Amino acid sequence: MNLLMLGLVLYASWRYAVRAQLLREGVTYEMQCAVERRIFVAQALYAGGFALCVFSTFWGIVAIVLLQLNYAIAPRIPWLKKV
Repeated sequence: MNLLMLGLVLYASWRYAVRAQLLREGVTYEMQCAVERRIFVAQALYAGGFALCVFSTFWGIVAIVLLQLNYAIAPRIPWLKKV
């Protein structure tokens, strides 16, 4: 639930910044959409990790930790760039 609420607050903050025109001039519409898409994808993957906990707590926690590491470190692995 904490991750869901953080995601909702992040999305609400981003939408407020867009509406209030608080972004730098160089931020294009495509960049705005990419940020929103990244938030939605992350929330969906966190939900998947949560659902995995129903079957195996260990693998659910591993999935969520790996997901957080992916977003924190942002490795340059080609197939992870799409996530």
